[in-house]
Amino acid sequence: MFMKHITIFSLVLLFTACTTTQVKEDPFTVDIRSPRIPISTIEAHFDRFLNIGGLTANEIIVEYFPLEDAVSLQFKAEFVTYHQFWNSTAREAFISALEQYNQDFQQRNLNTRNSKKTARKYGLVPTYITWQATRFSVLADGNTEIEIGYRFRNADGGRAAFFTLTQREVYYEDQHSREDNRTSQNLMIYFTRIQAEQLAEIFDPAFIQTLRSGESTEASQPGIEFDVY
Repeated sequence: MFMKHITIFSLVLLFTACTTTQVKEDPFTVDIRSPRIPISTIEAHFDRFLNIGGLTANEIIVEYFPLEDAVSLQFKAEFVTYHQFWNSTAREAFISALEQYNQDFQQRNLNTRNSKKTARKYGLVPTYITWQATRFSVLADGNTEIEIGYRFRNADGGRAAFFTLTQREVYYEDQHSREDNRTSQNLMIYFTRIQAEQLAEIFDPAFIQTLRSGESTEASQPGIEFDVY
């Protein structure tokens, strides 16, 4: 009888341990007012307004937020200014994804037929974004994911392959007014291999360490050379 009670007690303890609520980590966020370190301006391509026509080249302002250990990509898409933040885990995933993409490119393993599968070929990474139409409008923010993959588009010299980042849309619910609720765009950023490599160099942990130590952060600006496939 005594052993029976021990067994029942042990089962209760095991059940309790298995059903204990897991502590969730707070989502990755960045205070846009935090101190920041300017790094450089790089170039990438975006779909033209309302996806009419081909691609257009835009500048991306890259900054480092040391308190949150986050790299910000600031860009404008369809008249909206975005800050897309990358933590250390996401930056490492970007570097690994680009390495795999370069191998697939060189070995002619890319699928030239665009699809959702190719757009997220190299995985998903979490991100925190802010967006704002004008300096006087509401600054919306939220957590979402970025798909890392590739896509083919027509460019000078023929059909070209681009390393891509697809920022998924996120819904912002304002605490004070429903009129200020809004949803961010689902948008894609296109990089040539040279452009993506420049961002990978910024994401490199060794380079981030130079920012923390206060060393020079000036970056070069390569010319555009499309990756005709």
